[in-house]
Amino acid sequence: MNEIKLKIGELQITTKHGLMLVIEGLSSCIGLAVYDKRAKMAGMAHIVLPSSSISNEKDINEEFGKYADTAVPGILERMLSLGSKKEDLIIKIAGGTSMLSLENEDNPLNIGERNIIAVKKAINSLGLHITKADVGGYKKRTLKLNVINGAFYIKTIGQEEIEF
Repeated sequence: MNEIKLKIGELQITTKHGLMLVIEGLSSCIGLAVYDKRAKMAGMAHIVLPSSSISNEKDINEEFGKYADTAVPGILERMLSLGSKKEDLIIKIAGGTSMLSLENEDNPLNIGERNIIAVKKAINSLGLHITKADVGGYKKRTLKLNVINGAFYIKTIGQEEIEF
């Protein structure tokens, strides 16, 4: 099976069978994976930061997949424009780790936690819900989505890949 590996800030939507959308090495970033079970359409975004308010307009237009507040509505708008319906969407997220702090230590920046909150807020504000989440903690993850059957997979460092 061919893989499309998303780069940081990238957003992909496809209906091409035989593809697997993949985000490797998620730490504080959030992997947002959306699947339309009826249309067999898959979307994925590699979200880096919670808010586009810290960026300039050029960056937002070129990399709207980079920010929770632009990636979530962006992926939904694109999928709906291609024929998806909200009620057919399965939404899963992974990542949001606290990589810069040790366990049991406070991290004042905590981008991972801020990303989790921002993505959940953006999804809820659109009248959608997260089907499943594997977020937080201290270990990197890889998130995969099979376009043809909507199977989601997660691999946490030091563990086997599992269906998610």
